[in-house]
Amino acid sequence: MGKRLTSLQRQQQILDAAVRHFASRGFSGTKTKAIAQECGVTEALLFQHFPDKKTLYRRILDTRMGHSNREIFPPYSRFRGDDEAFLVFVASGLLARMDSEPLFTHLLLYSALERHDLAG
Repeated sequence: MGKRLTSLQRQQQILDAAVRHFASRGFSGTKTKAIAQECGVTEALLFQHFPDKKTLYRRILDTRMGHSNREIFPPYSRFRGDDEAFLVFVASGLLARMDSEPLFTHLLLYSALERHDLAG
């Protein structure tokens, strides 16, 4: 029998599995039961950590977007009105994100295609 995960470790395990599912199936096509099965837990346990699929999705967006968006979208005033420098900076940041977080980037693109209300 393996070591039991802490609550934070379990939440992270669920979030990681959820990113994979949302990235490959979108919000609508993802079932919480499939996420729970991948984690080796019951759907009831998943719901103890995240009360519904929308909350789980929101946590992924908040966690992953909150930190890196500050790096990708700095205050425009930093560029002193140099539109080209600003756009190059933003494009470089987005391309770097695609390289470093391909699953999350796919999740965001799927979300935009589905016109999900949490797509931002």
